[in-house]
Amino acid sequence: MTLVEIHKKNKEIFLSKLYRDDKPHSNACNIYDTITDGAKNCEDCLGENLNSLIVSVVDDFFTNYTPAFNTQIDFYFSTYNFWLYTFVERIDFVFKVLNKDNENKLFADYHKKNFKTLADIRKWMNFIKHPKEFLFCHWPKYVFHKEQIPNNDKVITIDINFIRKYYAETKVRIPKLEKQDQVWVLVPDLVELTENFCNELNVFFDFICKNQIVSDYLKEKTSIEYIYEQPMEIYESTAGNTA
Repeated sequence: MTLVEIHKKNKEIFLSKLYRDDKPHSNACNIYDTITDGAKNCEDCLGENLNSLIVSVVDDFFTNYTPAFNTQIDFYFSTYNFWLYTFVERIDFVFKVLNKDNENKLFADYHKKNFKTLADIRKWMNFIKHPKEFLFCHWPKYVFHKEQIPNNDKVITIDINFIRKYYAETKVRIPKLEKQDQVWVLVPDLVELTENFCNELNVFFDFICKNQIVSDYLKEKTSIEYIYEQPMEIYESTAGNTA
């Protein structure tokens, strides 16, 4: 698949997996519905912020941007991975709020077991942001297929296993990458990555919506209850009267 085809396919996956039948609402709006419990005088910051992020990726990345025939793989992958990583950071933060200092083993195990793709996205982002000795390679090459990588002893392949080993922690150094001119980066299958990412994002939404203890706790931190029945209409009416 070309980058254009991958781009188009991933947009289709986002739309099919992350949007409800009542579009334009995304599945993140389920959090809003759960935490506000249908009250018209309430707003939920968490659900709205996650929904806004999904909409931004679909509209501004997938719809308003299209890679050119000569777009470099490393540029596209770094850009796309960044947007996926913004979700990872937000989900990680929610778990930190729910499980301060990682003291609750139940939450910790659930987080580790059910969000393995998000963990890999985080490690790839570490590689992009903090390349370590990769910075000392000469013209590393990025490919999608293992068959494109030469089979000889001088080649160093940076794949997901390499990323998990060397980019899970910042303290681990990689001196074997210094002064190397046969370094190849095997970019993950972005369609498969997107499928798994969307699946795990939906798991996160269900984790909040189907666990009342969790949703009630988050409600105390993310829900805004207005005094008036329809605050936006009142503000608009007041503004009209003032004018």
